[in-house]
Amino acid sequence: MVAETFTLTRQGYDNLKRELDALLERQQQITEQLIDLRREGGLQPDDEGTDYEARVQKEYLDERIKYLRTVLDRAEIIEEDPDPHRVDMGDEVTIEDVESREKDAFVLRSHEEVAYLGEGVSVESPVGKALLGKRKGDVIEVTVPAGTLRYVIRRIRRLPVNEP
Repeated sequence: MVAETFTLTRQGYDNLKRELDALLERQQQITEQLIDLRREGGLQPDDEGTDYEARVQKEYLDERIKYLRTVLDRAEIIEEDPDPHRVDMGDEVTIEDVESREKDAFVLRSHEEVAYLGEGVSVESPVGKALLGKRKGDVIEVTVPAGTLRYVIRRIRRLPVNEP
């Protein structure tokens, strides 16, 4: 079986690496806290809540660290825009709703980057899938529970590496 790869922008990779470093530091602090709680002759009744909370936090951190290491180890990093005239991951895309004429702009990112940053549109989402490979002026249709939405691509701009 082939190992899953994760396509990331350079910025997304760097952000996830910073998160991993911060979590590793926090994991070390919690480990030391757990050792200290047990060092002084075992847990006292007042320490049980603190011990439980620390173990729960450590368990979460262990899982997140494991996941981030997997993503970073298997990352395929997109350094440059493969085609500046087509929508690719890492591009900021401005679209206009065909009916309402309302415009919206967002950055296409990997699922992992959207989860970390809390912003952008995943290339795995219906809108992201519909946009990939399209050009300025193309009309895309996206089916959502409320019906079919139609958008015109008005602008494609590659975000510089240092922009969020």
